[in-house]
Amino acid sequence: MNDTVTLTAHPTSTNTNEEMLFIWNTNDSTAQIKTRPLYDGMVYSVVGKYKNGCPLLKSVSVKVNPIPTVTLTGTREVCHGEEATIEAQSTDDVHYVWNDNYDQPNRQELPDSTTTYTVRVIDNQTQCVSLPKRHTVKVKPMPVINLVGDSVLC
Repeated sequence: MNDTVTLTAHPTSTNTNEEMLFIWNTNDSTAQIKTRPLYDGMVYSVVGKYKNGCPLLKSVSVKVNPIPTVTLTGTREVCHGEEATIEAQSTDDVHYVWNDNYDQPNRQELPDSTTTYTVRVIDNQTQCVSLPKRHTVKVKPMPVINLVGDSVLC
């Protein structure tokens, strides 16, 4: 619902050289408007008329497709060298696009350091794109142990 739509009113009569005047229900007065519909089925109307002519009202309903949604679950912390599982889920008919172009919903990772993974889904029917979802896997450092002492015995 963040996309804009461009609507253009074209005069269809060619029997006059007069310029047509327009007024939209958005209070714009140009032949073309760019607007952001607030909801599915939002109606835009324009009245067109020649300076000394009769007004004509035309309306159009704009279809606003829903934005697909995605949720992320998975491992939040691992020790260095451990594997992390991240699962993306959507109830919509979508395909997945991760920040590294990986295209499957679930992934197994072996991060070297704390890493954030970002996924978006694209609706297979409408091509609408979800908002990004992020999942951070924190990598805890392994302890460092120094052993001191004799390693040779008689």
